[in-house]
Amino acid sequence: MDYETLIVEKEDNVGIIKLNRPPFNPLNTQTYLDLYDAVCELDSDSAIGAIIITGNGEKAFGAGLDIKDVMGKSVVDVLDFAWKAPRRTFDKLTGINKPTIAAVFGLALGGGCEIALCCDMRIASEDAVFGLPEITLGIMPGS
Repeated sequence: MDYETLIVEKEDNVGIIKLNRPPFNPLNTQTYLDLYDAVCELDSDSAIGAIIITGNGEKAFGAGLDIKDVMGKSVVDVLDFAWKAPRRTFDKLTGINKPTIAAVFGLALGGGCEIALCCDMRIASEDAVFGLPEITLGIMPGS
C-alpha cells in the first residue's frame, strides 16, 4: 500500500515505517491515519516478526504536531483531533503482539516522543533529543 506521509518497507521479516515529512517530520492528521494503517498492515502480515519506526531525513525522528494542522481551529476542534487521530493510532501501536522498536535520531518532540513511548523499545542515537515542549505553553501532552 502507498502512503502519503510514510515510507513502508519490508526487509526479511522486519517491517520498517519511516515518517516521511522531512526535514523535521511533523505530525498531522494524515500522518496519524497513515501510521495507523501501516501498523495494521504490518501487524496482519504473518511474514513480519517485528516493526521498526523511524524518521526519514537527517534532522528528526518526529518533531511533533504540525501547527498548520490546528491553526485557526477552535479548542473543541483541536481536542477532537487530539482524541481521534493520535489516540486511535497509539492504541493500535501499543496493542499489537509484535515487538515494536523506535529508532530515534535528532528531535523526538511532542507526538514524535509519544510515538517512541508507544513502542516496546527505543534505540536512540547520540544526537537524539526527547521532549514534550507543549508543557512550557501550559498545554498537556496530547496522549
